[in-house]
Amino acid sequence: MVNKSEILPTHFSIYRNDRCSRGGGVLIAVSNRIPYKLFVVPTPPKIEQITIELILNPPTIICCLYIPPNSPHDYNDEMLHYLRSLPTNIDVVLLGDLNTPDINWLSMVGHSRFSTELCAEFFKSNLTQLISQPTHIHGNLLDIVATNASHRISNIETTLVLAKVYRTTSSSSLI
Repeated sequence: MVNKSEILPTHFSIYRNDRCSRGGGVLIAVSNRIPYKLFVVPTPPKIEQITIELILNPPTIICCLYIPPNSPHDYNDEMLHYLRSLPTNIDVVLLGDLNTPDINWLSMVGHSRFSTELCAEFFKSNLTQLISQPTHIHGNLLDIVATNASHRISNIETTLVLAKVYRTTSSSSLI
């Protein structure tokens, strides 16, 4: 396990949900200069997510999540249940890797059952996917920066990282 001091300077608080097998997981780092609290929604332990609430004006929910490729229906159903539990009356930002290459984010159309339901949930929650270019070496758009407050997001950059596994890193600014 990587120690938090190896990742960021000490003036950051790190929340993480490490995967029990083959490494990985999700992580949110927040500057201690920003008021925040952990946003707890009861979820099964296997759901890879971390959610915080920035105590700003307006308040903002930041959620980092990961959906493994070819996840079973019960996992996908639990993830949809989790997404439905997020508040819709405040700003929400979803970040992560959804592994849904069959979604056309411009038209909000997916081909699998899970992708169709995910698109419907995004539509219902007024979430817009802000990444518009492929984030995977095979030309798929797997990673998201989705929000119901796109006017508050700027400077989205994606960079292909060439390593043993091809991945992208994304960064953005919340204003």
